[in-house]
Amino acid sequence: MLDSTGPDGSLTKGFFPNLATILGKDSFSADNDSTRYSTFLQSGSLIASDLKTEYDRHKVIFETLRLKNPLPPSDNSDSSPSPPIFDTPVEALGVGIKKVQKTIMDERHVLMNADMLRRIIELPFDDPRRKALLEILYNEFATHLLTGLPVQGVLFKPAKWKEQVSIYMGLPTPETRKLVNQNIIIKGAKRGIVDLYANNIFNTKYATGGGTSRNHNTSLGLVEDALHTAGVPCKSTGSTNGSGTKNTFVKQLTLTMNKASTKNASKIIPDLVLIAIHLSGSNGVSCALDGADHIVDFKTLQGLSHYNNTSTTPGATLEKRQKAVNQEYHDRAKKLDSELHGTQQDQRV
Repeated sequence: MLDSTGPDGSLTKGFFPNLATILGKDSFSADNDSTRYSTFLQSGSLIASDLKTEYDRHKVIFETLRLKNPLPPSDNSDSSPSPPIFDTPVEALGVGIKKVQKTIMDERHVLMNADMLRRIIELPFDDPRRKALLEILYNEFATHLLTGLPVQGVLFKPAKWKEQVSIYMGLPTPETRKLVNQNIIIKGAKRGIVDLYANNIFNTKYATGGGTSRNHNTSLGLVEDALHTAGVPCKSTGSTNGSGTKNTFVKQLTLTMNKASTKNASKIIPDLVLIAIHLSGSNGVSCALDGADHIVDFKTLQGLSHYNNTSTTPGATLEKRQKAVNQEYHDRAKKLDSELHGTQQDQRV
């Protein structure tokens, strides 16, 4: 802005020397870092007044959050963390910082996240908002960003996006606020009443309008594409030319099965089969898939209350659902083995 002298005594010409009376001569020199804006703040300029007002406003927000949520220690134990930007007086705001606004917001967001976690943990154990956040907070899969090309089928308009974020975060949804305590009628029968968080709706068959299938198939497709890219042989329910999992499993079934057995058989057809028995890691690094073929089934979670889980352990609902699916699959397979091959329930073949 103005002519300034560096720590080594070198002179740097400024672009606006005519502002010296407002900003203060030599205010941008290295020796005056702590009082850089003193003259400016006393100049009576409207911009200077706005700067002081906004500094005070943002500092109050920061200090209010910090009072309730002390800043976490630095990840680097070898060096002390930099002091928060608002520990610097307004006369030296931003000196030595390349992106002042970003620094202000980054520091605030750290405290906002801590504040949200603190308030969530203080909620009752069975509060849907508490469940929603704790379920995803430390879940390795849920906290990783998945990227992909835009899909027309899941294009969200503003109203739908608002609904989705509310559901994801366990908040009352805008649409269900209008319908609380009204009956849920499906195919002429009452299926419950609407609750504030829409859990009863999501736990009702047909309520998602095919959305669950779309999400299921999208997830399956992404994983299958990644496996093909990695060179891992696999087949899925979507594979063609008779090479899919459905064709493989149906060939093992007899044509004389009763209706109940046929229905049971259809439920053990997996979404994906990985042919990995021949694998032995890559570049010397072993992999959990190595040395065996794997049967994989993709499942989607409905409203959290459906699983009646009050655990405070992160990912507990996912673990509970995963174990239940695994047990259900083995039980159905054992029943079919007994019917088709005469095996005993505890016999392994």
